[in-house]
Amino acid sequence: MSHPGGYYDLDRNITGSVGGYSAPGAGSVEAYSIPGVPFVSSSVPFELTDNTSPTRIQFPMVTNWVNITNTNPDNAKSSALRFGFTRNGVLDPTGAGQGQGRHFNILSGNQSTFQLEVRCKEMWFNGDSAEENTDVTTTGVGFCVAAGLTMIPNYNFPDLTGSNGGIYSGVG
Repeated sequence: MSHPGGYYDLDRNITGSVGGYSAPGAGSVEAYSIPGVPFVSSSVPFELTDNTSPTRIQFPMVTNWVNITNTNPDNAKSSALRFGFTRNGVLDPTGAGQGQGRHFNILSGNQSTFQLEVRCKEMWFNGDSAEENTDVTTTGVGFCVAAGLTMIPNYNFPDLTGSNGGIYSGVG
C-alpha cells in the first residue's frame, strides 16, 4: 500500500484506537503529571464493627494520590483502622490464612496518612483488634478517604492482586 509522501503514521493503526486516539492506561505518564480531580468519601461514624467484613471504596477513575484519615477519637477503645489494596490484604494480620502476611497499614484514632502517591482503582478498609487495647467489635471504627483522580478509566488499569503470586504479591 502506498502512502502519500512516503509517510506512514503507525499511531493511527493501534488496535482498539478510534481516529488515531487510544484511551490512557496505567503507563500514561501525562495522566499523572497534572493535578487530580478531587474525590472524597467517608464512612458513617464507627461503621466498621468487626474485623472480618472489610469495606471497599471503588474510585470512579484511577488515582494518582490518596489520603486516609481514621475518624475515631484518639481515646476511643476501638480506634485502629486497617487499610490496603485488596480484601485479602486487610483480613489476615498473622499470615495464617489467605492473605499470607500483613499487607495493610494501621492508623490509630484521629490519625491521617500523608499524601500517598499511589495508582489504584480501589481500596479496602477494616477494623483492627490486633493492636493493644482495641476491641473493634465493641464500638467500631470510621474513616475518610480523599484522592486525586486521573482521567484513566478503571478498565484500563490492572487488578492489583497477590493471589496468583504475580508481580503484585505485596498487596495480599
